[in-house]
Amino acid sequence: MNASFVITLILLLSVMSFSSFDVTSSAQIMVGNVDVLLSEIYLDPADPQPGDPVSIKSIIYNAGTESTKSVSDVVTVGYFVNGDLVRIAELPDIKPGVQNGVMLSSGPLFAASDGNHVITVVLNYHDTLSHLTDNSANNIVQRMFSIGDPLPSTVTFDVFQVYDPHTKMQEITISGNLSSPDMKFLPNQVLITLDDLRRHTAVPVEQDGSFSFVQSIRTSEDIIPVTVTVEENYPLLGSTYTASIYPADLESDSVLAFQIQNPSELFNFQDSAAVIVIYDESYDEMQKIDVSGLSPSEKNDDDVIFLTLPGDTTYIAETYLEGRFIHAVKTHLEENMIKTSHIIAPESSKVRFQVYENDEKLASGATVYGETFTLNTDKDGFTEWVDVLPVANEDDSYTATAILANGKIISSNPFTVGYGEQKIIQIMDEGAKRQ
Repeated sequence: MNASFVITLILLLSVMSFSSFDVTSSAQIMVGNVDVLLSEIYLDPADPQPGDPVSIKSIIYNAGTESTKSVSDVVTVGYFVNGDLVRIAELPDIKPGVQNGVMLSSGPLFAASDGNHVITVVLNYHDTLSHLTDNSANNIVQRMFSIGDPLPSTVTFDVFQVYDPHTKMQEITISGNLSSPDMKFLPNQVLITLDDLRRHTAVPVEQDGSFSFVQSIRTSEDIIPVTVTVEENYPLLGSTYTASIYPADLESDSVLAFQIQNPSELFNFQDSAAVIVIYDESYDEMQKIDVSGLSPSEKNDDDVIFLTLPGDTTYIAETYLEGRFIHAVKTHLEENMIKTSHIIAPESSKVRFQVYENDEKLASGATVYGETFTLNTDKDGFTEWVDVLPVANEDDSYTATAILANGKIISSNPFTVGYGEQKIIQIMDEGAKRQ
């Protein structure tokens, strides 16, 4: 099916400083007549199938009278997928005039999966062009693309907890959204329940599907369940969604919590080689947390990880699983706040290796090494299947090394593997051929 999309323009320019583009030291910023304009964005391929690596193509013009390089040495573009920043790239020099417009490709950003995906592209991401001439309103385009079978109607919500150390009370804010392919079927209200299933509150739903609920409760030593139920005029009639309110006794600090949604059966997030890196708003690293080394008080059986941090601060948190990036979030923690960020652990893929000797013979008894595995080949040169994290981005591709029985070391070509894919990778010395 062709990808369908809903057009939304965002007239807000996010400005951040990232270490991968040190614009403060390398960019020479001058006032000049440059106005970069982002005309449109497209998926590449146009109709991706689940598992396909997807790039974003952008049509960019310069509506000013000077080239971008004549005004700033570095002009960047930021790519967001479903709200997460996944890549920052540098724009080429763009000369004035429609005839000098360029088609820019991001390179693979994500692996296609069924459902709706919100893609946002931000020109002049580091704000190195003059506000006197560059119109930020035409620097951002956001589109929602549907891939494969669109996701059904959904209910999503976040829970914010703000603790008052004087009253020992918590102000609970539940902010959510209903979405449907046909918005006219949205209900007028949802039912929200805290702790006691016999008491619930009817919360109005706005025309855009948003809803919000605020209530003060006394802090508890127990985890308090939160339930949102749809009971009227909606494709998900009778559906119930749950989250949790966690014990809080915060005198000054705040807590950034990570809740693992739909954890992979293969990768136990809390006990795996998972790392969370915390940055401040200027992208200076503050903490690097090895999840497997956290104390019991910092994680619980509800697939939730708790990090205590100073309040009234904006943080950027990146999550890596087995050395590979899987999630990023930027959030502002008020004092005495618990903010929960949801992480979806990726499903695993499988690879198997077949090793050839230099004389084209299959290499039995060879040892194959990867980032997380060591395997041996059988008489046919095959290893067993091994589970790996899916990787669609060529920049993060895998490489495996084989040690032959005679001690010679050979390596595979870089390879990627899609979500849920099973792939056989051949390792052979240069000049070897398949039998």
